[in-house]
Amino acid sequence: MNQRSALLIAAALTAFLLVLGGGIASRLTASADLAATATVVAPTDAPMPTTVVSLDPTVEAMIKDREAAYQQALTEANNRLSQANSQIAQANGEISTLEQSRQQIADKFNQTQASEAAAAQAAADQAAADQAAAARAAARAAEQAAAQAAARAAAQAAIPVSVAPAPQPAPAPAAPAFAVSADQAAGIALGVAAPGANLTKTPELVSFQGTPAYEVILDKGTVYVDAQSGAVLANGAAAPKLISQDQAVQSAQAYLGGGVMKSVNLQNDNGAQTYVVQFSDDSKVYVDAVSGVVVYAEIRTNPSQNAGGGSQGGGSQGGGSGGGEHEGGEHEGGEHGGGESGGGEHEGGEGGGGD
Repeated sequence: MNQRSALLIAAALTAFLLVLGGGIASRLTASADLAATATVVAPTDAPMPTTVVSLDPTVEAMIKDREAAYQQALTEANNRLSQANSQIAQANGEISTLEQSRQQIADKFNQTQASEAAAAQAAADQAAADQAAAARAAARAAEQAAAQAAARAAAQAAIPVSVAPAPQPAPAPAAPAFAVSADQAAGIALGVAAPGANLTKTPELVSFQGTPAYEVILDKGTVYVDAQSGAVLANGAAAPKLISQDQAVQSAQAYLGGGVMKSVNLQNDNGAQTYVVQFSDDSKVYVDAVSGVVVYAEIRTNPSQNAGGGSQGGGSQGGGSGGGEHEGGEHEGGEHGGGESGGGEHEGGEGGGGD
């Protein structure tokens, strides 16, 4: 029940009470007129005793009943009006409570919306910052690659080259400077390469297993030199490991079947490292200093060992001997005929028979 309904009820009760009061007043007026009509007028010549006019008990009872009914109706109307006011006050309290609850819900919703908007804005700002950082990192990588390419081009052309910085919001970093130059790297590579190695092209700056290094290409192989420390990272042009002199002597003695070593020397024969083992009879055996294989031999035969003697088996041994050579495992020996020896030769296992 709202306030308007309560007001309508109160107005109706008021109108009812007014009508009831008007009816009671009309009955009272009519009773008074009847009493006045029944009054006997006494003669004026003699005063009449005063008489008390009393109402009809029926009328008086009716008036009391109506008065009691009016009071009861008025009391009931007041009670109902009071109840209506109480209900109106209760309804207003509930409406106020609902309004407060609605306002609280609206405030919480607005706070939630503001928090979500702030979180979304923060996420968008973070994503933008990450993208900007990635773009800057990519720009730095591109600049470093361009600087390395410029350094390689400068090393090849042997002239200084300046690289113009790419247009970026932040200033482009300078090209990286290395402690070792291209010429120094070439000298380091030639120092660790095999003897006689020659540079075939200008060293280039490359990345060797993630380390800036110079690639030095020689005719003996490729050498990688650290661009910062000058250390040799890889050596593909190193000289092969040589056998020892004792090993060369053992190989030469095994080839001759013995002999007393007089001297041993290491020499370069057309780019090949060779040990020359000379024996007491002046025979020489050339041994490869890397593989230990006999590649050449000069054998001197003792004349006393080949002198005189009768013939055996239908053959004769000559008193003299010609100088023989072993070359690549081939023996060149003398021919024996009629007690004389000429400068014969055995090649590839072929020999001349005695006369």
